[in-house]
Amino acid sequence: MSSSREVFRRRLDQKDPRRHRKDTHAEDHLNATSTELAGKHRPMAIFAFDHIGHAINVHGTYEKDELETLFAWLHQAAPSLFTGTALDIGANIGNHALFFADHFRDVIAFEPNPRVFALLRLNAELAPNISCRDYGLSVQEQQLGFRINPSNIGASHIVSHADEATTTIHLRPLDAEFGARRDITFMKVDVEGHEFEALSGARQVIASNQPVIFFEQQESEIENGTSATIELLRSLGYRTFAMMVRETDRRRFKTRLARNLYRIYFNTVRGWREKIQYAIVLTDHFDKRFYPGVIALPDHLGIR
Repeated sequence: MSSSREVFRRRLDQKDPRRHRKDTHAEDHLNATSTELAGKHRPMAIFAFDHIGHAINVHGTYEKDELETLFAWLHQAAPSLFTGTALDIGANIGNHALFFADHFRDVIAFEPNPRVFALLRLNAELAPNISCRDYGLSVQEQQLGFRINPSNIGASHIVSHADEATTTIHLRPLDAEFGARRDITFMKVDVEGHEFEALSGARQVIASNQPVIFFEQQESEIENGTSATIELLRSLGYRTFAMMVRETDRRRFKTRLARNLYRIYFNTVRGWREKIQYAIVLTDHFDKRFYPGVIALPDHLGIR
């Protein structure tokens, strides 16, 4: 059996030796990375061929630099947050919920995609303070179509008209189950363009708890320096906003092409990941672009 394997390998080498050497190098590098990360990170279940799964395999945690920057800042600016409960709205397989579990007393994770929820529930077993809900959040209880992105499941999104290419998900207002809670100190909302509806169904929770809210905004949602979601939060008493800014790329490179080529070189050719530096910047005006992390800060924190 071993001799036939060697013959097969030699034939591969003869057919395309460069590709074989490249594949072997990539596999060796991934194995070495796995050995290094196994003792430092929880062994999460992931989907094969998925964008978030790739990042977890290579780095241990998806968006690790962003999360570490945000939480270092919050621990310094608002340490009282961490005695309360965090809500992970749009939890996917639980990457962020597991990170939150190391900081907050309790974490509640919401994920409406049934197949993804199965992995979320499995991964939640890795931390005793995570509980899961198998529905999404919106302004009212309803069933809506949901289009799956097979290569980036986290980018799957609600659609107005269901068809044979979509699945159906269950949505509820946050206030329906949690309106009486008074211990919610942090909310992360990443629901691919449904943030306004999700937060509209959480008015009671937001008004009574005044949590820090970390949310995503699409470029299409920004008009005249603001968005419907930002104005909703302003109407609920939020006057201070911040955003996460990537410092390393902004200082070093003038063009997106140069930034991308640099990252490809160090991540692929050199085989290691450059440490990306982020900063938290207060702002009251939002240019028309995509924002992966807007932070709404309640007045009681005294951050101006």
